[in-house]
Amino acid sequence: MLTKRRKQVLDFIKSFRDKRGYSPSLEEIKRHFHLASVSTAHHHVKLLEELGYLKKQGNSPRSIDLYESQPMVQIPILGRISAGQPILAVEDREIISVPQANIKGDTQNLFALKVEGQSMIDENINSGDVVIVRSQQTAEDGQKVVALINNEEVTLKKLYREKNRIRLQPANSTLDPIFVDPGNLIIQGVVIDTIKTLQNNYPNWESYKNQQQKSPTEFEANKIICGDCTTELKKLPLNSIDVCITDPPYNYEFIGHKWNVEEIQRRTERVKNSKTLVKHIPYGSGLAGGVRNNRWYERNAQNVKDYREWCSTWGKEVFRVLKPGAYVLVFNSTRTIAHVQVALENAGFYARDIIVWRKNSGIPKGLNFSGKLKKEGVEGDEKWKGWHSCLRNEWEAIALLQKPLINNYPETVKKFDIGLLHTQNGNGGFQSNIIENVSNKDKKENFNIHCTVKPVKLIGRLIDLVLPLDQSKIVLDPFLGSGTTAIAALDKGVSYLGIEINEDYCRIAQKRIDRYINESQQKLF
Repeated sequence: MLTKRRKQVLDFIKSFRDKRGYSPSLEEIKRHFHLASVSTAHHHVKLLEELGYLKKQGNSPRSIDLYESQPMVQIPILGRISAGQPILAVEDREIISVPQANIKGDTQNLFALKVEGQSMIDENINSGDVVIVRSQQTAEDGQKVVALINNEEVTLKKLYREKNRIRLQPANSTLDPIFVDPGNLIIQGVVIDTIKTLQNNYPNWESYKNQQQKSPTEFEANKIICGDCTTELKKLPLNSIDVCITDPPYNYEFIGHKWNVEEIQRRTERVKNSKTLVKHIPYGSGLAGGVRNNRWYERNAQNVKDYREWCSTWGKEVFRVLKPGAYVLVFNSTRTIAHVQVALENAGFYARDIIVWRKNSGIPKGLNFSGKLKKEGVEGDEKWKGWHSCLRNEWEAIALLQKPLINNYPETVKKFDIGLLHTQNGNGGFQSNIIENVSNKDKKENFNIHCTVKPVKLIGRLIDLVLPLDQSKIVLDPFLGSGTTAIAALDKGVSYLGIEINEDYCRIAQKRIDRYINESQQKLF
């Protein structure tokens, strides 16, 4: 789509060439439009090239050239279409220019709509895309239509005629079809094309552009940054990281409280001899007991809400620095993983799956009600034999989400060399979303006081799943802890970047990394 800014860039290139006989350099484009960097100018030129307006040969400074003029079709954008809502007209009607060669058939009676919502994502129509519609009142089964229901609601769906009814089918497996009486449906047009641009893959393009112009251009990999990830992530360049694998604190009550080594040790010591707490999750995770009155549930609900908002805050920065198509894998407890997934969806990611890490487990840590009654000398303990307040936990959740693609998988993979899942497992079979045979009983170094250390082998399995292995690939962990993600990355031959707020953990992580490197070098001789 030739937006106002792109048309300005194209007009400048034309005018510059007409006056001087040659095209402007990227530096001259940058200066003319007061852009923050040459990379921003290159971004505009690249999009114009992909849209067919420019051609760029080689890497010389003045290699930009214009294609010969081609007939263009001017199409009005009438408004925005959202499932179940009337078309929302725009006040300042925008016109888009589309090459006539891209329009099959008659170029008359065309209009465009901006899409809102995710009801057609399986047809690669995402929120923010623009659909080109041919105005007509008939359609064939399977065509994508703009339909008016009951003279009130307008929706974009695929149309199918069934006995005594019409089915409007969303292209989203999570949504149900709409069934309509033929007399209550008016077809307003048939979709003939979808215009996708980079901006349509992000929830807030203006914010995205501002971040791009202010983003640093380079950074050093294979290092630990000791600081708050919500601050440190802002210093990283846009679209610079290949994958994020992280294990943030599950303890949602820590928001707004001091959370250092001393506090963790205090809480861990407090429940060391407890029979009702999962030992590797420190007190304060919401798994503690207490009187279950209204205030307890209200406080718990507020804690979860605060935690979700916190996850969304750092999630937005992770979204910004990941390349299109990159995955983010986030560990969390089985009872809070859904909140983490929603928070990251709010940050812009697309939810793909929940991976189950099946691990060793002990006896249930909840209340044995029969034993409780028997201990108190209350009759009826036999009736409640085998009844507990919780299940035995045999798995840990890993949310798998993805930064939106650039149009499709082939285009994204060709540009960024990421976006797919390596699904052939070690036995030659197809990898499921359950990871087994990875022990959670790794021997910890005596200096490592971190209470939730993940196995290096497990993180390695996740890296294998989402990343082609070469040193140019970078694994980000904004909650590095004692450094397991960094060690797993080095073990797989890829680079890492770790951020950790706790200075003690930073020192422990660096010590573990140094030890791993030394041991690896000794094995070579």
